Amino acid sequence: MSKNLHARVLNNLVLEIFEGDVHKAFHPFIASQFIEVPDDTEVGMVKDSDNEYVMLAIEEPVIPEPIEEEEV
Repeated sequence: MSKNLHARVLNNLVLEIFEGDVHKAFHPFIASQFIEVPDDTEVGMVKDSDNEYVMLAIEEPVIPEPIEEEEV
């Protein structure tokens, strides 16, 4: 079942999700910034070269072990 999901997208990045009729909920200028998106779209996803919304993989930083000080 379709959720009637809309997103505000800037530079292929999903900034905001809204479920429902954007034209009833927002001023026309704001409503015009939303586009219809698939039901599984989430904030933070990006539109890839296949025009699908995907979540980018984020690598966890490697935290170096603390250096133990030698006693003098």
